[in-house]
Amino acid sequence: MKVNWLDFTPDDFIDRLNARPVCYVPCGYAECHGVYNCLGVDWYYAEGICNLTAHRYGGIVAPPMAFHVDEEPMFDWATMTCGMGKQLTAAIPNFLFLQILLYQLRAYDARGFHAVIVFSGHSVPGLKHDVDLLLDYYRLKTGSPMRIVFGCEWELCSVEKFPNDPHAGTAETSYLMYFKPELTHPELLCTQARHPEVGGGNKKFSAYCAARGFGSDPKYVIPSREIGERKAMELSAGLGKLAETLLAEYTCEDRPAAPDYYRTAEIWTSFERITSRYWKSSMTNAQYLAGTPHPEFPGWDAFGIEGSL
Repeated sequence: MKVNWLDFTPDDFIDRLNARPVCYVPCGYAECHGVYNCLGVDWYYAEGICNLTAHRYGGIVAPPMAFHVDEEPMFDWATMTCGMGKQLTAAIPNFLFLQILLYQLRAYDARGFHAVIVFSGHSVPGLKHDVDLLLDYYRLKTGSPMRIVFGCEWELCSVEKFPNDPHAGTAETSYLMYFKPELTHPELLCTQARHPEVGGGNKKFSAYCAARGFGSDPKYVIPSREIGERKAMELSAGLGKLAETLLAEYTCEDRPAAPDYYRTAEIWTSFERITSRYWKSSMTNAQYLAGTPHPEFPGWDAFGIEGSL
């Protein structure tokens, strides 16, 4: 069964859309996830979950978005917080991620989707707050009835959590073992990177960006393909249920036309002007770790925009 937007013929696309007007949008990127995992964990598992959900429950999976927010503006978080050294990420700044997402929303709206689930395999402090502002603003400025949500697994669904599960730990590694077993190397658990420039490290994490005892210390759950499959099925069921809820919430008697590119550019310009000082993903790493207060968004009414959702 085909589920990917890029794989359909035009008629097949319309048939699939009419049968289940849900678009799953995976996003992730390249980042160190241990010497034992490929760099694309965040992307591969997001793509795998979306494909699995569309296979099981219907819907269409959007074209790839394998870039994400990291090095700008929190350019030093990977070294200071996770213990990585050389940056190996496929990163773009937060404003560009938001702008790309806006044009994607316009495309999904123009195609007539009723519900859109943007599933992120990568977590950035504060980014969900900023994306939710964008989703709200898009609906307010266009009148689009699309139901849209954005988040990581724990923000969208209730899923099993493992104790002491660090970055590149049990969950992420098990997902990769399930979706891309050829790109995992469990024999390298508890080893160090061969290239010293990959390191950096701090007291909490080592060069491969996971706890030093991961893979040998009994307090950590050892990753496996079986765990990855179980969690993938659980998460897929949660997303399928979420899609059903969003479709039930969709109500529209006369759907307005999606904005053209010129109007979308105007929406972006005004959104950035109004909200950029409140973007929580713009905190520096030092501000984030120190818990420095960040300006809170006062609501759309403060800018003369009525109908806040």
